[in-house]
Amino acid sequence: MKHTIFNPAEYLEHNGNNKPDNKSTANGSNATNDNAHNTTHCDNLNATHCDNRNATPHDNHYTTPDDTLARVAEVADRVAASGRDITQGYDNWLRLAFALSDGLGEAGRQIFDRLSQMNADYDTRECNRLYDNCMKGHKGGITIATFFQMARDLANVDLKEMARERGKREEKSLQNCTTCPTCPNVPMSHITKNKCNKKDNILIYNNLGKTTISCWDNGTMGQVGQFCKDFSNGYTFSDKLDTADLPPILKRIMQLHDDVVSRDKMIIGTLNIVSGLIGAASGTPDMPSGVYGLYDGRKVYAPLYNILFANAGSSKGDLNFCRQLAKPLKDEMRREYEGKKMEYERLMAAYEAKRKQKDKGDRGEPPVEPVFRTPFVPGNSSSSAVYRAIDANGGWGLMFETEADTVSAMISSDYGNYSDLMRKAFHHETISMNRVSEKLHIDVDSPRLSVMLTCTPGQLQPLFPNWENGLGSRFFFYQFPEEEPRFNNVFARNTRPFDEEYLKMGESLLKLYHALEERKGRPVQFVMSSNQQESFLASFQEMLKDQYEMLGSEYKAFVYRLALGGFRYAMVLSTLRRLATMTDLGGIFQPEESAMVCDDRDFATAMTIVETLANHTARVYTRLAKETENPFADKGIKLTPEEIKIYNKLPDDKEFKASDYIAIAQEQNISRASAYRLINLFCNAYGIIIPTRYGHYRKAAAGNDDASQNGGTEAQTSGTEPQSGGTENESN
Repeated sequence: MKHTIFNPAEYLEHNGNNKPDNKSTANGSNATNDNAHNTTHCDNLNATHCDNRNATPHDNHYTTPDDTLARVAEVADRVAASGRDITQGYDNWLRLAFALSDGLGEAGRQIFDRLSQMNADYDTRECNRLYDNCMKGHKGGITIATFFQMARDLANVDLKEMARERGKREEKSLQNCTTCPTCPNVPMSHITKNKCNKKDNILIYNNLGKTTISCWDNGTMGQVGQFCKDFSNGYTFSDKLDTADLPPILKRIMQLHDDVVSRDKMIIGTLNIVSGLIGAASGTPDMPSGVYGLYDGRKVYAPLYNILFANAGSSKGDLNFCRQLAKPLKDEMRREYEGKKMEYERLMAAYEAKRKQKDKGDRGEPPVEPVFRTPFVPGNSSSSAVYRAIDANGGWGLMFETEADTVSAMISSDYGNYSDLMRKAFHHETISMNRVSEKLHIDVDSPRLSVMLTCTPGQLQPLFPNWENGLGSRFFFYQFPEEEPRFNNVFARNTRPFDEEYLKMGESLLKLYHALEERKGRPVQFVMSSNQQESFLASFQEMLKDQYEMLGSEYKAFVYRLALGGFRYAMVLSTLRRLATMTDLGGIFQPEESAMVCDDRDFATAMTIVETLANHTARVYTRLAKETENPFADKGIKLTPEEIKIYNKLPDDKEFKASDYIAIAQEQNISRASAYRLINLFCNAYGIIIPTRYGHYRKAAAGNDDASQNGGTEAQTSGTEPQSGGTENESN
């Protein structure tokens, strides 16, 4: 890719503003010097060649502060052309000032002034005073990314399309520049015709929303395009939904909650519960009912897997209100159980009374004790208890835990059965359990399990100790943004409490459950229209291509399952919509009805939700992707980050001396004592380093099965310190 060193003076003069001081560039350098640099490298997007014969080598990050200013200025042009005032209201004006001052410093003042002039109350002095104040103090949670978000949301600027246009321009320029491999503006990944480094792309996702764009280590337009596309989709979705197009229950949630994140989380929690209830009403393979869909030639049902995570004190516990949606069904099942229990006790008393009679031959079989049933499967139970609960319900259950550590504890202590159950249930694969001591055998065909978990970022790793086993890719993630702490108005709501509101919605969902359950032997197939299918396939093909290039082949499973999630969300929303017409039709479906076509409004809502969840899921993947950097994960060798760091620094294809190893360790701020301990582990415990001769070592191949065996043979000679002798170690 070729970079333009953007001159703010030229840009602002071209747009009819006064020239800024030539010292006020985004990185504090002199504009004249920047222009001089411009002439020695790829100096504009339309250049046909790159002449670097006079170039002076220097450190050059692919995304520079000048690149950031250029992108901001380009977007500001679009905002001005739209005629929309994104500074309307003091809060928006303040956010814009903080965003530009944080990301561009003094260089952003002219852009802020220009956009402020679109407001009828514009005052030059007040504008400069606000910007001065924002320059003095940073507003937590507001970065230059906030500006892009405001441009998208308030001025309808199509950031995705802008990224594509700019990408095409730079790609064309890049093709004309690849003959110049010494130009620091061309990433080596392009010169060698390779894709961008996955680790570098991961840095982009990890830094989104935390720092300015200029801190990223990569700046290819593919990555910029991904940035713009993410903010075009966004990390929230309720602010992009048309309330009038939503089913009644979701409309009510939009009314009950004021801020975007609260609406997002409560909609996610609500749809998760509803998906479980729809799955609950789907009957059994022998007697199907309710709603199903055909996806990739397989029957699929509605249940979803969701994880919401945020730091402590982020109101994750509000999701407990969503449990009220299933409380009417829970109470009904309890009443049914208590009635059967009373009948059982009556029959058992009569059976026992006959035992006391002289003639015991006609007592018959003892009555069967009823099994306790409840919609909710406890997450702090063993896998055996979960199997039993799902089996008792006829193949379904709702797991709803606001403390994910209870589930992660069971996953780590249950010998893999818990993870296996959840992975299979997601795809409705048969789950089985044998308990020889109890003479118990359970087979559940087509299990339908919905899972809703909340956790803190630190609880993600224990929840998915083995990221490669596929459990993580079955969940749809949502991360609460880090915001400036504020004390909510706890007196704002003084009418009906939230639990009563959600309980009332749950009563209507009970009617939905029964309407679906009553269609025994007459299930309804959910289908998408041909136009929806075409849009669905195109959207996820684009997502697969983008994310594959960004994050590598390991991420494919996430995209495939996000697509299945999109299908399920559309199924849930369309079924919810039928609840609104239930009274008019006399039932949720007509007796002869066998198919339910997805409403276009519900399709659009489902795709909006899934696009947002895709962005969050990509960020979570990058948070945990470091596990895939362990080259010995498939051998069961779990290296710590410190061990991975020093191992990766060692030469791959040649021997190294003990003194070299100690020097590398000390460069990584690892003490000599720790270095001795690590080399002992590498040789004796892990077998990933082999002592070849006295004081010399080499790496065992990461993918070679002999690696783990060497630890028991020649590696045994390594002892507790590198075999270099006291003299060589002392010299280091």
